[in-house]
Amino acid sequence: MIRTIRLGLAGLALAATAVFMAAPAMAADYTSTCGGFAGGTYDNVLINDTTGSCTIGSNVTANFAISIKSNGPISAKNLTLNQATGDGNYGNIYVSGPSTVVLGNVLAAPTIISLGGSIAINAGTTLRAGTITTDFGGYIDLQVQQQSGTSVFVIGTTGTNGVGKLYTSGTNTTGTDYKAQGSTAVHVSNGPIAGGGIGGITLTSMGDLEVVNGGGSRGGAIFLDAQNGPLKIPSGDMNVNGTGLIGGGSIMMLANSVTLTGAVTLNAGQSPTAPTFSHQVNIAASTITYGTLILNSNGDGLPVGSPEAPLGLPGSVNIYSQGQLTFQDTQGFDGSNRLTSLVIKANYPATVPFSSLNMIGTGAFTATANGTDTQVQILAYPATISGTTFSFSSTGLNNHYVGISNGNNILVGSPGVSFTATGNVTMDASAAAGAQPNSIGALFIVSGNASFTSDQGKTFLLKANGPPTGDGDGGIVDIDVAGGFTLDPGTILSVQANAAAVGSGKAQKALMVPALDMTNPFKAIEFRVAQGPVINLGNGAGLISLSAKSGATGGDGGAVLVDTALGIHVTQSLAVDASAIGPTTGQGGDIQLFAEAANNFVSFDYSRILAIKATGGTTSGSGGTVLANQANTPNLAPINVSNSIQVDGGSTLWSTGGFDGSISLNGISCTQQAVGTTWPKSYWDCALTNPTDPPTSREQAIAPAAQSLPSSFKTTLSNMNVALFIYKQTPDYETFTAYPMALPLVAGFNDVSSSTAEVFENGPNQLDVSQYLQGDIMHELGHLMDAYSSTLSQQPAFQGDQTQTIRNITGRWPVTQDPTCAALFGNSTDAQTICATLPGRGPLGAINTPWDVYLNWLIQSNVANTISAELFAESFQYCSGYPLYRAPLQFVEGTVYEIDLFQYQASFYGGACGPQQQKQP
Repeated sequence: MIRTIRLGLAGLALAATAVFMAAPAMAADYTSTCGGFAGGTYDNVLINDTTGSCTIGSNVTANFAISIKSNGPISAKNLTLNQATGDGNYGNIYVSGPSTVVLGNVLAAPTIISLGGSIAINAGTTLRAGTITTDFGGYIDLQVQQQSGTSVFVIGTTGTNGVGKLYTSGTNTTGTDYKAQGSTAVHVSNGPIAGGGIGGITLTSMGDLEVVNGGGSRGGAIFLDAQNGPLKIPSGDMNVNGTGLIGGGSIMMLANSVTLTGAVTLNAGQSPTAPTFSHQVNIAASTITYGTLILNSNGDGLPVGSPEAPLGLPGSVNIYSQGQLTFQDTQGFDGSNRLTSLVIKANYPATVPFSSLNMIGTGAFTATANGTDTQVQILAYPATISGTTFSFSSTGLNNHYVGISNGNNILVGSPGVSFTATGNVTMDASAAAGAQPNSIGALFIVSGNASFTSDQGKTFLLKANGPPTGDGDGGIVDIDVAGGFTLDPGTILSVQANAAAVGSGKAQKALMVPALDMTNPFKAIEFRVAQGPVINLGNGAGLISLSAKSGATGGDGGAVLVDTALGIHVTQSLAVDASAIGPTTGQGGDIQLFAEAANNFVSFDYSRILAIKATGGTTSGSGGTVLANQANTPNLAPINVSNSIQVDGGSTLWSTGGFDGSISLNGISCTQQAVGTTWPKSYWDCALTNPTDPPTSREQAIAPAAQSLPSSFKTTLSNMNVALFIYKQTPDYETFTAYPMALPLVAGFNDVSSSTAEVFENGPNQLDVSQYLQGDIMHELGHLMDAYSSTLSQQPAFQGDQTQTIRNITGRWPVTQDPTCAALFGNSTDAQTICATLPGRGPLGAINTPWDVYLNWLIQSNVANTISAELFAESFQYCSGYPLYRAPLQFVEGTVYEIDLFQYQASFYGGACGPQQQKQP
């Protein structure tokens, strides 16, 4: 499932807006043609020349406004706006023509008043000018080759199409009017008004474009629009940072291709103590080529619901495909053709489909937007990103995001996100120190196909953790891949959504994030892949590890979901951890692993190494839950549940008892029941109709039975990590462990390699044998003690007693019927049934002696090793004092005919049988 996620600022605009007060008409205005201008200083120079070419042979100087408009080429010398009268009015410089514009230096520099004028130049073809300067909040708006032309526009060179330098500074105004807009701005566009220009823009050096915070104003804005041409940026720093309590500005670049040469830093940040402002670094292009690149927009952005921008304008770093970011330039005039308003707006059109983005780097790429209401994101379809090392960071107190998205209408199997790095990659949406509970960050990757490649042993780290100091909750990481997912065999992928590193806090189990327009609750980690291949979970190269742990001193573990089409492979290492790790009552998390398509599996390596963990707080926290559908092992062995999956609770639960986590595999749920502080500390109940129901008294009884064993036995079983399981019947065991043995309906089973003992409430012929669970579990533990004690049943001491026992049971048969079958097996209905076969034939061959009856109906084997093992387990169970469901077997164990085995077990038990054994043969 691919969610509808868009992290972009759809429909929002960051504007540079200037509104100019029209100065009153005065006698000193010049209002004639270009050719008639002979120099001098006027209040207003207003030229609207319709005669053709406009040539002004003298410098133009005015106090309030300069407006030169022509229907032909324009050639003029220096343009200077003094604005020196101090009457509170301020003007502007406006030049517009359908052809070439050639100017000297252009200056709008007030000497007395507090607000500077703006400079707007519209050239139908090329523009050539010297230095263009304005101060105290003025804007520079250059629109070049609006009618035609394919020449590159160069900032820093006064060639055919270019200017010597652009300089503007902000006004000494920091009020709310400027929270959502720049205090000063430079806008350069090269190409037709309708777009599509291919000439491009080249900045010769960073010093040739300066937007400074004059007079303590907030940062200004830089808008560079190369349209469908190339944009070339030299090495160095481009800076519209805020200082102190003053907000940062914005840097926005549009082009078909952006080349950032050498080491480039684009700064639009502000101090962590500054009030909330909109400040951004945005690049929209089809291709971005860089050496070493730093994009910085640190500091708080505007929150959702703020009066200045109700939808919020984050402090952000955004990289878009071409067309996702556009500029809107609006110029207003009065009746005398004076510029009265200028709005330069950046729009994020929600209806424009994403297109391709190719980022190619030879050095490190760092993008940071740390603070509240901040984000770092890449929006393109597809997005191909390559370089050395990457670091994307949006950490803060609340509402901070890191995201890569292919958009909302991704086709299954389509190209998506491709990341190639020679070094490490970090994407960090973690909380900062001081974050409050439920104030979290989020990290998203929403794509078609997705691939992650790095050099051998390098790491892709995706994290939305809690704060590094103090208390705080973990965030959310959501990876939705509509196509296939490829992880290079040498690359390590680590996904983390842990709570506070040293304090208390919960990892997320379900969370709504309205600001992201989400309709579904989030888990701490969701990893969804619609197509193949198999997802390999684990720690190491070519593997994916997932962690949603609580805070170090308290809190609950989180929820982790992995949902794939072609299956999941859980390797022999800790792959998923959703534990409550603090010494508190924190609950373990919830882990769900799904393979969607039929015949594709959640495959567990058969191993004793812990792979899945959702443990509770170390003192009294209850265990978590683990669920996997279509689970199996690759080597046709049972899933080693008790060793590879851990959902234990805290230490005090062992004495208080009760529910202690659950594991559900293939539709069979097993709840762990805590029972004691020594082995067995718990047992697994897989026979409950509802996993939340309490165990029956018969089920609960297996724990005290096991706990009655001698301490040396319990030490051995504890050292082997033996786990006890109760199932309804054998098919449930086979389903749960994915071990299709086709076992008959039996009362018990054991697996030496998995260190498990299983008993079943329904025995042969669906007979309810639940009242004998204690004896059945003792029988299976006897098998394990035999195996873990150098296979005692095969040793000479036991073999000698076994030989004598066989003689005792065989007696004088078949010569005389001594002892009688009833003397050996009793008179129960079951005993009468098996004795009726004597003499006769059974499933193992002829039945001529009571020992043949024993082999055919009670041991059901004539294999020597099996016979010895069964006699050892039966005598071990009898010595414990807990009966079996088979009355004939229970009877013969208590007769003098098995005295040798009884005495052997009494010695093995440490000199006497278990305290429950009252009957002596």
